[in-house]
Amino acid sequence: MRERGANSSRSSTAAARDGTFATRTKIGTGRQIYPVLAGGSDVTGDGRPDLVAKDAGGTLWIHKGTGSTTAPFAARTRVGSGWHV
Repeated sequence: MRERGANSSRSSTAAARDGTFATRTKIGTGRQIYPVLAGGSDVTGDGRPDLVAKDAGGTLWIHKGTGSTTAPFAARTRVGSGWHV
């Protein structure tokens, strides 16, 4: 799910049930603040894939999946700090 554009933008490509992929959707820019991103898992248990990110300061953030094709992730929510692993 991770794809970095030339301007540090991120794109998401959804998989269809038949194994094909939809056209990619731009999900934001300015993500260069996150050296580590992970996506595709449902962390919140709501049935939608979420995006988890760690910033350079070691703070962990979650962008909850919305299920929307035009805005697939909600604004970030702080999970905690001290993730300098």
